[in-house]
Amino acid sequence: MGFRTETAKPTSHDYLDGKNQPTGFFRNLIDSLYQAAIDDKRTSHALVKHNYQRLLDKIDSGSDNYSPMEYWRALHNPDYRDVIMKTIVKHPSDWYFKKGDAIWQPFLNALKKEAPEWKKYSEDFLDKMAWMQDAKPLKLGPSLWHMHPVMFLGMLRRSGRFSYKYSNYEITTEDALDIQIKLGNNGGPTMQKAEASPKLLRKKPVHILTH
Repeated sequence: MGFRTETAKPTSHDYLDGKNQPTGFFRNLIDSLYQAAIDDKRTSHALVKHNYQRLLDKIDSGSDNYSPMEYWRALHNPDYRDVIMKTIVKHPSDWYFKKGDAIWQPFLNALKKEAPEWKKYSEDFLDKMAWMQDAKPLKLGPSLWHMHPVMFLGMLRRSGRFSYKYSNYEITTEDALDIQIKLGNNGGPTMQKAEASPKLLRKKPVHILTH
């Protein structure tokens, strides 16, 4: 079905700091995009593989200077987003670590120098977002498996009214409500159709963004 797994063990949540090459997990993602570009037979995309090869060579060279945005744009290439959305990754969760934990320090220290007005806001946000350490009865470790929920669900149900629009990753609002109703308590709070307005229930695509 095209899904693949990766494990990331970063020392910092700041993957693209512009100084240290993002080896390991990030390099694997770029390499998977490179492989997808090689398999792409469209003449309009014939040069894309060369750009990914250039980035792989730059990562392997150990260069201590690069553009984080260049790497970010290469990762979020809409032509190959299947590759990213079908990657299931085990990595340290930002729901686990609080502002004082070492994994956040590179990010917060950079803010202290580059955007001090955001440092306090970010620290407050991180502490409000982190909850896993306090849920001791659940015995949750810092690393969890993360997947794109809509992509995974769409691959499980490929026919009929619930069919997934693979070309642009859109489902309708009505489809999303029906899926949530079917999940019931197993999928979290249930939204009933009767609670939604007619405007909400129109066949309008819903763009799903996940963290």
